[in-house]
Amino acid sequence: MRVYGALMWSLGKVLNTPEVVRVYIGSFNENIVTEAATGPIGKELFEKEQEDLLADLKDIPKKACDRRVS
Repeated sequence: MRVYGALMWSLGKVLNTPEVVRVYIGSFNENIVTEAATGPIGKELFEKEQEDLLADLKDIPKKACDRRVS
């Protein structure tokens, strides 16, 4: 939690926006995330974050269109 808090604090200085930035947790290498490496909660968290990231990436064109309209 301290690392996440420090990251958000640092991003707040760089990104001049009132919106909270979404930070995804992930492991982006060829190795599969296993319970042995992360524990059962960690594996579930990595999988959920990956699903959220992919869903948000798929929504980028729609969100860009919404921004142009407003």
